[in-house]
Amino acid sequence: MSNSNGLQRSVVKPSTSMSGWLAAIISLLVLAGGVGAAVAFVKTKPTTQREPEATVAPLVEVVTVKVGAHPVTMQVNGQVMPAEKVVLMPEVGGRVMWQSDELVPGGLVKKGQPLVRIDPRDYALALKQQKAQLASQQLMLQVEKGRSRVAEREWEIYQQERKQAGLATPEADDPDAGAPLALRQPHVKSAQVAVGAARSNIARAKLQLSKTALVAPFNAFVQQENVDEGQLVGPASQLAVLVGTDSFWVQVSLPMDKLDYVVLPQRGEKGSPARVWVETGRGRIEREGTVVRLLGDLDPVGRMARVLIEIDDPFQLREAAAAEDQPVAELSAAAEGQAVKSKLPLLLGAFVRVVIEGVELDHVAEIPRRALQPGKEVFLLSADGTLVIEKVQVVWGSEHTVLVSGPLKTGQRLILSTLPAPVAGMKLRAADRTAAPSSSGASK
Repeated sequence: MSNSNGLQRSVVKPSTSMSGWLAAIISLLVLAGGVGAAVAFVKTKPTTQREPEATVAPLVEVVTVKVGAHPVTMQVNGQVMPAEKVVLMPEVGGRVMWQSDELVPGGLVKKGQPLVRIDPRDYALALKQQKAQLASQQLMLQVEKGRSRVAEREWEIYQQERKQAGLATPEADDPDAGAPLALRQPHVKSAQVAVGAARSNIARAKLQLSKTALVAPFNAFVQQENVDEGQLVGPASQLAVLVGTDSFWVQVSLPMDKLDYVVLPQRGEKGSPARVWVETGRGRIEREGTVVRLLGDLDPVGRMARVLIEIDDPFQLREAAAAEDQPVAELSAAAEGQAVKSKLPLLLGAFVRVVIEGVELDHVAEIPRRALQPGKEVFLLSADGTLVIEKVQVVWGSEHTVLVSGPLKTGQRLILSTLPAPVAGMKLRAADRTAAPSSSGASK
């Protein structure tokens, strides 16, 4: 048995050794297969290609540049003042017998319209007295002429007698011989002077009588009224204050360096046109005017030049009555947010906005102010859609636009949009709009 056991042990050992080698070989094969598979997976993995990033050009707002002649406009403030103003004062004294119904504050009167009548009876009686005096002096002149004719006949007889007596005969115009006095020539001249004085007195009496009726010297409105019927007035009495309605003046102040751009009237030429307006609750009172005068002194407060603008017919009294459909048009304009042109008169003393259209500047472009970049540069969009940066010179500025000169040309596209990091040559996309808007803006 022991032999058999020994045999058994010798048989079992070789079997166990073969199993270990087999397991190791299998493990190596599995490992090699895994490595080969991994290598194969790595070598045969799909490849991806990176696509280039798409560049989106910024969208910008552009307008078309127009180079040419553009008028300079100045927007300033002004105050309405009277062009004609008079204090109505009588030249004769007396009691007021009649007063016009229009002679009240705010009343409108026409040129030559009677306003006040003073009691004329005293002046009518004085005229009659002067007429009677003239008749008396004319009678005295006739008497003196008759006496002069008698004296001439007596003088002729006197000369004949002296001639017959062989004496020298004095001439009729010899003052040393007393001939003029004998012929009563001084008496006739005195009577003629008296007649002339009487006629002058009549003319004065008629003038005094005409002054009892006070009339409007021009078309006007009554600013003040200080008279009533039955009131005793004299040459020092102020009955009313009249302000002409044919035209008003608007006084504006301008810096001295802006006067060269304003056309002043000279040699029959008109001055610069102007537009005057003032805002109201429902619209705007707007009038057209013309520069008529440059005052000879500076504004004592701001040391600026003062210009007068004449507004014709500020009350619009000469205009025809409004059309029947005008209220509908006003409502439509108000609904659209537009300024409604008011029919109210332009009131005296009102503070108004004034736009003066000055001289024209040639070879300039009017661009929106927001298109002007720092450093007096502008951005242009070229034909190939790239950014072009140009430097310009500002020759005039207004509230919303500026006039510039430089390399700009008509037809170029001006960029209005803000670019965060502008670089010349960068790609841009245009959102076109109309040509650059003009503006009647304010002064520079």
